[in-house]
Amino acid sequence: MTPMPETPENMSNTPENTTETTGHKTVWDGDRDRGGDRPEDKRVVTLPFFKVLEDKTTHRYGTYDVAKRTTEVKIAPSAQVLPEPNQPATQYRELDTELTTDKGTGEFTLKYNGSRFTILPDDDAAAHLIVVGDETKNRDLFEKALHVAFTKMGLEVANLDGVYIHFGKE
Repeated sequence: MTPMPETPENMSNTPENTTETTGHKTVWDGDRDRGGDRPEDKRVVTLPFFKVLEDKTTHRYGTYDVAKRTTEVKIAPSAQVLPEPNQPATQYRELDTELTTDKGTGEFTLKYNGSRFTILPDDDAAAHLIVVGDETKNRDLFEKALHVAFTKMGLEVANLDGVYIHFGKE
């Protein structure tokens, strides 16, 4: 008689197990995950991304998996559809920084209110980067801005509920 293969003892999303999400390993914390909150140490999170036009109308770019890595941030389209966040502002962080993509360099203001992360152009070059980046849904610019948010603003992927880019001043 052939012995049965060993079955894992722990089949749930606990610290001993991991879940694959669009090719990136997601690290789970069992106690926090059971409580419904996003875990602080989660490396991939799915977020809605939006563009805000100069007339203040908001349009959905889509939902993306955000993978935080040591030296970069990568976003990839997700099959999920998430609503626009409506959480109240609980804090305020702001950083003026220069961002560079393959389309050029511009000065931006990055803002975080406890839920939403917002990218605002500060000069004509930044505004131009946003317009030319719209063709690719500004993914490259989002990746650069989120990397700065994680490395210089002290944010974690679990802190974010939505990401916005403005096509003009706030």
